[in-house]
Amino acid sequence: MIACETKQRARSAQVDVVTVVDFRSAHASRYEAQVLLFMASWIENAGRCRANPLHVAYLGDVPASVTRMARAVSAQLHPVAPMHWRTDHFVGNKLRGLEVPTETDHILLLDTDLLFLGDFSEILHYRGALAAGLDDHPKVSMELWRQIYAGFNEPLPTERGSCMLAESRLPLTPRAWARYQVPKRELRATLPYFNGGVVMVPTAWTLQTRWSNAYHKIAQVIEDLPSRNRALWHSDQAALAVAVQELRAEGKELQTLPTEMHMRWRSLFANTIPLEAIKLLHLTTFLHSLKGSRLTKSLLRAAVKDYFTAKMTRRMRRMATGHLLEFRPHLGRQRYRQGKMNCTALSRTVLDLCEHVVGPVLEA
Repeated sequence: MIACETKQRARSAQVDVVTVVDFRSAHASRYEAQVLLFMASWIENAGRCRANPLHVAYLGDVPASVTRMARAVSAQLHPVAPMHWRTDHFVGNKLRGLEVPTETDHILLLDTDLLFLGDFSEILHYRGALAAGLDDHPKVSMELWRQIYAGFNEPLPTERGSCMLAESRLPLTPRAWARYQVPKRELRATLPYFNGGVVMVPTAWTLQTRWSNAYHKIAQVIEDLPSRNRALWHSDQAALAVAVQELRAEGKELQTLPTEMHMRWRSLFANTIPLEAIKLLHLTTFLHSLKGSRLTKSLLRAAVKDYFTAKMTRRMRRMATGHLLEFRPHLGRQRYRQGKMNCTALSRTVLDLCEHVVGPVLEA
């Protein structure tokens, strides 16, 4: 009896941490680098959270470097099959992470282009709920949501929410905005729309089935719509929003993660919180310049430098220009300088991981 209670307490103090990586593409070295840095940052920065079970689900042939790193961090490797949401895109494969054998009653599903920058034990405060961070901005308009829910023969949800772009008073660059065709007034009043890169959920809630079914329901509806929104076809997030609405209709609780538990590059520019407070850093298109099939330490270091200097400089310069066009040049200059400082510090952190943790694994 005592042993059973002890085991139950241990389960309630932990969460299964899961990521899914696809090694089948022509850019396999990019994903190899991502998951190696993912695990390296776990070793160096996760603190007490390293006691949580860590899982890497993978598609294709796992590189020897990943096997060695997984052994070093006691991560479990799980071969999985594609989800086949679409034959021409990777959408949906990460949901395989929700079906790996777990040791606890909660899963923390993470995208692989994520770095651990600190002990994230705060995630346990969200047990018993689905927890995710708001996306930077909505990518599905209210008009399109009305058509989708009408196609479901279901009422449009009444709740409206904001997004990170509005809450951080970030500028709207015309080029980025044109991709999604979402009215700017909906930044503060749209259906709750979440970034799927960090999702905490009880295993009993069968989120994988709900998420997958939501994508296929949306796909059936938009086949008949004159405008096919890119975010509906090439992203899992609209389907996540529908799955969340279904769970809430059943009385399940939703919690919004704070920025430090899911930081993205725009928040680095906005300097939303101090760099030292960040626990989970999610950088989309991370290591975008890596090409080819063989990863080396020198290539990895060059890609890290390119990302945190050239690419992030371009991004932040555009954001600063956006502030200038909104007649807020001082704010743009201030945020640009701070954003560059943040990127410089992060570059040092990641290069240190490359040198002292990932490098030896690659050269073994």
